[in-house]
Amino acid sequence: MKNKLTFKLTEDGITKEYFIIKMITNKDNNKNYIIYTENNDSKDVYASTFEINDNELKLHEIENDSEWDYVDSILSNIGEE
Repeated sequence: MKNKLTFKLTEDGITKEYFIIKMITNKDNNKNYIIYTENNDSKDVYASTFEINDNELKLHEIENDSEWDYVDSILSNIGEE
């Protein structure tokens, strides 16, 4: 996976780099979603809603099952590509 976009988060004084799989806006609820992994080769995939303020990425937990269903549908489509 070359030319992957990345971002870094610092939690408890530890900075980790994450690789972005997909960023998308759900037109039904106007929320932005990011699907990412900690390691370029990892099978562990994470998803969050996000916003960008003053060039700073803020991640938020996905709130309900319908949002997870949306993320799952995006992941299914990625798997078919």
